[in-house]
Parts: sequence; structure tokens; C-alpha cells
Amino acid sequence: MENNNFNIFKSKVVIILSKVLDNDSYEIDLQDYEENGKSYIPVFTSIDKYNESTKGVDLGKKRIQVDGIFLLSILNGNENIRINPNLKDETYFNASELILHFKDEIEKLKNI
Repeated sequence: MENNNFNIFKSKVVIILSKVLDNDSYEIDLQDYEENGKSYIPVFTSIDKYNESTKGVDLGKKRIQVDGIFLLSILNGNENIRINPNLKDETYFNASELILHFKDEIEKLKNI
């Protein structure tokens, strides 16, 4: 199944970390949120979309821009992804669907 919205992950995306990156660690802790009893990881298609979604509020977290395929490579597959939360172009994905769709690109990245 081809989904044009998947193309979001072929470029850079903005994510929120739950804690600042530690240069001595290989861990990346993504911030997740809960709404109506469902957990999701917010992902933004640009810094502008991040600012628009958060209305300029400092969430007290660290935001970084990463390659979309890299993001998918560090997910477990059971996560819910919410692209541009609360904006008119908001989209929801299940990580397992994305990981399956980009499995070849993820494998190439892991073999580098």
C-alpha cells in the first residue's frame, strides 16, 4: 500500500527528546505524550510546524532535527506517531506500518 504521507520520513523531521543527548551515550530518549488514554510520539515536518503546534511555548524539552528513516530505525514498532499535532495537516501513523514500509532503507542505514 503506497501512502504519499509516508514521504514525510524521506526527509528531515523534528522530534522532542525527553532528556538532552549525552555525548557519552548511544541512547536517544524520545518524548511521548498521552491524549485520551493513548500515547503518541509527536513528530514535526519542520521547525516552523513545531513552533506553530506548540504556539511558541517552551516545552522544557530538547528538540532536534533528524533523518526520518533514522527515527524509524530506533523505534520498536509499537509506537503511535502523530505528525504535526493539532495542525490542519495532522496525520497519525502506527510505527510498525512505517517500519515495514521502509524496511529496506532502515536495513541499509543499520548496515552503515
